[in-house]
Amino acid sequence: MTGRSTAALPSAGRACVAAALALSLLGCGNSTPPATQEAARTPASATPAATGSAESAARQSAAPVAPRDGGPRRERRENRRSQRAESAFSAGPIAIAEAQRTEAHGRLVEFDGTVEKVLTPDKRGLPHQRFVLRVPGAGTVLVAHNTELASEVPLAVGDHVRVRGLFEWNKRGGVVHWTHHDPAGGSGGGWIRAGGKTYQ
Repeated sequence: MTGRSTAALPSAGRACVAAALALSLLGCGNSTPPATQEAARTPASATPAATGSAESAARQSAAPVAPRDGGPRRERRENRRSQRAESAFSAGPIAIAEAQRTEAHGRLVEFDGTVEKVLTPDKRGLPHQRFVLRVPGAGTVLVAHNTELASEVPLAVGDHVRVRGLFEWNKRGGVVHWTHHDPAGGSGGGWIRAGGKTYQ
């Protein structure tokens, strides 16, 4: 029985090889689609459309990437923020302690504090410098300073800082942002004063 199986093996092997060859000639036995096989056999110089698409892809990758939400949409959003800031600034500043007590949102504050901690910058979306200030009578407040619109403030723990911006309440004592000029050109702009310089 073993002898018969061994004798039959070469002819069965030849039949399998012939079937595989026939399938590969038809393009059925290969995992690569026929269109891809054709492209692989054709030199790149013979297909100007492919060359053109490769060149355009290279140009696109070399071109600067536009902001994800650029154009009119971003401009409308900045105008809305500018209008809210303008109305908050025209109402005048309130004390940080009052802003915390009333859980205020979008209210103008102006205050002095001492840098307690310098945090890593927030780079999601628009870049922001972040630091925690200890404010007399109000605990701590986080300041998020937009470094796309204003210069970064050189700070170290223990530095005295004066801040003007918009307060947003949270359970940790609140966040102050809009510590920069109004990008829409309005008069409702904030700032940070440190080391004898104003950053806005």
